[in-house]
Amino acid sequence: MCRFVYKEGNEYGISTIWKKVTEPFCDSLVLMEDYDNIHKSSAFFAKYKKNGKWGVCNVDGSIILPPQYKEVDNFHYGFYHVFRESAYKYRKYPIIRNHYFKVRTNTENTP
Repeated sequence: MCRFVYKEGNEYGISTIWKKVTEPFCDSLVLMEDYDNIHKSSAFFAKYKKNGKWGVCNVDGSIILPPQYKEVDNFHYGFYHVFRESAYKYRKYPIIRNHYFKVRTNTENTP
């Protein structure tokens, strides 16, 4: 079902044509779709900003990544690019399975 961003006061939320899916919960909200895998899944995600930090939620409003990143960008082939304040470059962090995200730390091995 199609989802839209709406604004109430100074905050944004997610809705369908007929009703609100979430109450307003963030300072900025951008709906995103995995266009590279559109034939495999109709899953939509949203990046949202709260208190100056970005996070990721699904279109039902469930938090996937809390708002703790300087930027969240480009969902492609199961990856978001996230940028942390302490990092010096963008790194790819994968969706492990069923839209479960695990953000690797610098101490973990990368493939």
